[in-house]
Amino acid sequence: MQVRLMSACTAAVQAEVAHVLGELNAISRSTQFVLGDQAEPDLKIYLVPKKEMGRLFHGAQEGSNGMFGFETSACGESLSTTVAVSTGVELPGWKESIIREEIA
Repeated sequence: MQVRLMSACTAAVQAEVAHVLGELNAISRSTQFVLGDQAEPDLKIYLVPKKEMGRLFHGAQEGSNGMFGFETSACGESLSTTVAVSTGVELPGWKESIIREEIA
């Protein structure tokens, strides 16, 4: 699965995302996540302030630290997935936990 960070972020945040994807790859029997800069990724990850989640997801719950959405074909095949994580989460390990949860 091709993954792209859709928000500008630091090398440290990119490393956090790569770490989570590596963990998921280690336990998955079928899906392998590849972080890159593909034009049409399967999974888009946004790191945005909570107040901007509403523009990514209609009806976003105010106060959510993470959200996901997906689009499927008529046959149920995943066409695209979007994950958003609040940039306001600063406790050690929490951002990784939210990314992991939203992808799962």
